[in-house]
Amino acid sequence: MELLLTGLWAPSSATRGRLANRSARRRPVRDFAALPGHGRRPAQRPAAAHRGSAATHRRRLRDRDLDTTIQTSPKGKKGDGQASAKWRFSNPEWAGPSNEIALPTPPVRCDNALPGTSKTGCVMPYIPEMVYARHGEFPELADHIEYAQTTKNLPGRHGTKRYLTRLTDKVKIKENRNTACPTSVPRPAGKQCDEYPFASTWQGAKTGGDFSRRLINGPQNEDGGRALSRFYLYNRIIEKDKFLTWIK
Repeated sequence: MELLLTGLWAPSSATRGRLANRSARRRPVRDFAALPGHGRRPAQRPAAAHRGSAATHRRRLRDRDLDTTIQTSPKGKKGDGQASAKWRFSNPEWAGPSNEIALPTPPVRCDNALPGTSKTGCVMPYIPEMVYARHGEFPELADHIEYAQTTKNLPGRHGTKRYLTRLTDKVKIKENRNTACPTSVPRPAGKQCDEYPFASTWQGAKTGGDFSRRLINGPQNEDGGRALSRFYLYNRIIEKDKFLTWIK
């Protein structure tokens, strides 16, 4: 994708700029108002008008859309892309237009591969972190994860590059859970077996190897698991995406 932005920056309210979308389909989009007061002479407009024009300028730029050729169909498909925005400015009082500068946009991944939803979505590259608080809703869960990360040196700790990677295969997730917490482990009333690394990661007990288990408060274990599922959904963490777990 390539986006060309051309502007006419002059000291009058009649100054206009043109935004043209140079993507694969090269579909033109509407004009946007150029910001006044950036020519060789100051614009003869009240300060309030400058503020209003700036807000309009930012709002209209923010509303621009880009065509994309990233394919996210059928279900399970993903793709990466990156655009390049080119800027060039001109003024009737100048000898010629400015030079052109090209600035890449952040890379983006779009997918239709997120378990739990059929909706397509896009994310920019980063390493998300699931946060559990020692004095929050799931203190026993947080205490177990902290022990596993520090005492047993298991992966996924905040501030490291020993990432957890998501596992979405339901059969493998069940095998991880059964390896860490088999039915032979006694569960006193109100307690459940919690495992770390999470069963829904490739570092789990069966697919990864070393692990920790502990009997913790049952509702905390269940609610903490639901929070992890929401974290996956909100951050669009799909198969083999990396993330960390931060105990605060």
